[in-house]
Amino acid sequence: MIQDHLNELRAKLEQSENITEELKAKLLDHVTAIENETSVRGDMTEESEDSSTSSNRSTHAGNLLSTVEELEASHPELVGVINRIAVTLSNMGI
Repeated sequence: MIQDHLNELRAKLEQSENITEELKAKLLDHVTAIENETSVRGDMTEESEDSSTSSNRSTHAGNLLSTVEELEASHPELVGVINRIAVTLSNMGI
């Protein structure tokens, strides 16, 4: 489910002509980081998660949210997709 949302977000970003290449690359990096974190999370049990993994996940989420705020006014549909991903991650405990 989360991968479907991430794929949708990646496709929208790649097709977007209204954002700079720099911002597009930054957002795609965030998508990749989230994919990596969810992959790691799927391979771990609650007991094996350490504080650095939790901290990295929080850092990625914080970075993503600050980038999303930059886009909110000019790209509401894209922000909606990102918000759905954030809610899904939150519901998963990520």
